[in-house]
Order: sequence, then C-alpha cells, then structure tokens
Amino acid sequence: MWWQSTKMPPNRTATLQTLRTISQSSKKQQQMTKSRRRIPSQFVAHRLEMLQSVAWQHKTIPLWHILERLEIEHMRHAGACNGSLSVSYRQLAQHGVSRNDILRAIQLGQDLGLLKVRPNSTKHNGQIRADNIYTLTYLEVDGAPPTDDWKCINETTAKAAQHRYSAVKSRAFKKKKKTV
Repeated sequence: MWWQSTKMPPNRTATLQTLRTISQSSKKQQQMTKSRRRIPSQFVAHRLEMLQSVAWQHKTIPLWHILERLEIEHMRHAGACNGSLSVSYRQLAQHGVSRNDILRAIQLGQDLGLLKVRPNSTKHNGQIRADNIYTLTYLEVDGAPPTDDWKCINETTAKAAQHRYSAVKSRAFKKKKKTV
C-alpha cells in the first residue's frame, strides 16, 4: 500500500504542497483582514439615538465646536479621561469659538445635558483662574456607562435653553451697541 511506503506517490505530494500554499495564503488574508479592521487612531462614536435627539438638534455652532474640542482632548488621553477633561478658554478660542460665546455655549451644553462642568480646585502658576473640568455625558466615565443626561431633554426644555442662550446674546449685543 502507498501509505506504508516511505515515499508518497507524486499526486499525494502535490496535494500536500497545494494545501500548504493555500494555508499560507489564507493566513496572509487573515492578517490583512485583521489589519483592515483595526482603526489606526482614536475616535469618538456618536450613537444614532443621540444624533436624532432633541438636545443634539438644538445645539449651536459654538457649542458644537466646544464639544468637538472636548472630544479631541478625550482622544488625546486615549479615551480614558472623560470626567477630568481640562480645556482652557484660550484652547476653546483657538479651536474657533468666539470668547464672547464660550460661557453661553457651555451653559447651553449643560442645559441640554450634553456636558457637565465643575471648577478645578488646583492652583496653576501664573494663571488667574484654573481651567474647568469637563465631562461629556454621552461617553463612559472610568468604565461606568454614560449618564446620557441629554435623554431627559424634551422639546420645551430645549427651546427654553435656546431662548436663554439667545437672550443673553442679544443683551450682550445691546450693551456693545450702546457703548459705541
């Protein structure tokens, strides 16, 4: 019998070589597939539910820039520091938010349940005031699930928050107009 001999028949040898080649090529394909699945850098996922929420629909452009800057800070810390994100007014202004809009946009973000702010208690050398500490409510904090405060916002609450934002803006504009 051929299996008892030391030499395999030629067709059997060819079959084994073919199987080895197929095995090696499939390993390469698996490695390529794994590398294609891997995301090369940090990202923040926005859930469809949040993107369709009332709170997200009522955000303003300055608030959108602030959330984007906070997400960048979150990604710079490998997604592990939500709840202790420290961003200064200067950094927000460099990201394209007018200094006049920063405070109002942050307040709107809190009213819409998209972020939480707490003052930083530590002293910084040479600065008048320490940066605030931010939490994005739609991202997890220290392994705990996100609080999703934005889910509690209904249409009337969002419109009231938007009205407060606009009222403060119009008052600031009237003050500027009187001084000119």
